[in-house]
Amino acid sequence: MLRGIDLDVQQGDCIAILGASGSGKSTFLRYLNFMEIPSDGEITHAG
Repeated sequence: MLRGIDLDVQQGDCIAILGASGSGKSTFLRYLNFMEIPSDGEITHAG
């Protein structure tokens, strides 16, 4: 379960996702790519 994530990325930004093993990095990426659907919260793309 992911909690308290707020990310605002602008066009041209280069970002890195860092964290300890088991902290949810891969889960976060799966949610962003709709490989998994979150049970709560929201993902907003382009407004």
